Amino acid sequence: MNLCLLFNTMVSVFMIWNHLVLIKKPRLFLNNPNTKTKNPILMHLALQVRNRRYMLSLTQEQLAEKINCHVNYLGGIERAERNLSLILLIALAKGLECTLKDLLPQY
Repeated sequence: MNLCLLFNTMVSVFMIWNHLVLIKKPRLFLNNPNTKTKNPILMHLALQVRNRRYMLSLTQEQLAEKINCHVNYLGGIERAERNLSLILLIALAKGLECTLKDLLPQY
């Protein structure tokens, strides 16, 4: 009888601990003070890239293959999460059949 009670207590403690761990993790991400707003230049570029890609009727996979980059990286560009290099920006402009001026905001 004591073993059964001990076992049930251990299972209860484990379930409570597991529940607390699962509850705490999402809250850390929701209240993260290090989250930043997206850069307006990257947001403009992302919008232009997506609009141009739609105008050419290209999928992300097709454009990524055309400019020789990974499709996940291209998705990050379209979500304004990637700060791409000048070389890739030029390849992107060529792949979208436009100029750099068409992709970048005016300053």
